Amino acid sequence: MIQVDNTVTKDDIERVARSMGKEGKILTPAEIDEVIERYPTAQDEDQNVTWNFVVEDLIYQVINERPKK
Repeated sequence: MIQVDNTVTKDDIERVARSMGKEGKILTPAEIDEVIERYPTAQDEDQNVTWNFVVEDLIYQVINERPKK
């Protein structure tokens, strides 16, 4: 999907998450919502990268913010 309106969908995020690393990344529904919420600002901050790289970076941010066990 080509992003033209500065938004991403749940499916976009899940597709990028699955492509990350051997096992991919599993996100909770709340984490997916967090990525969707942060996406427009993150994309505006760096308009030279593609939407999927912005989503990947946001996924790493959200995962790193998980409470430590």
